[in-house]
Amino acid sequence: MHEYSIAKDIGYVIFKKINEEKPKKVNKIVISVGEAAGVDKEFLLHSLKEHIFKNTICENAEIAFEIEKPKIKCRQCKTEFVEPIIKCNCGSDSFDIVSGKDIFVKSIEFEQ
Repeated sequence: MHEYSIAKDIGYVIFKKINEEKPKKVNKIVISVGEAAGVDKEFLLHSLKEHIFKNTICENAEIAFEIEKPKIKCRQCKTEFVEPIIKCNCGSDSFDIVSGKDIFVKSIEFEQ
């Protein structure tokens, strides 16, 4: 279950920002999750709520996920696609994922 280690990294980013801003309350945390990241949102949410945020200023914060669709680029002609594709119009079947594979904290809403 690699979601727990991802949750720890997310927690590190969030608590670093909290230590800088010193808010009274954290209301909402928005996390961007790329579909190609191979992460189970429910496991990630569980890890955050039950292991990382429990008994902290983030315990009652709303956690929202924004799902990012993957974008791939043909290695040969550099055409980008957002829909699944097996072969490019140029004939190549070699692609790189250029977005939609990352997980990051998009925003943190808090009260001062």
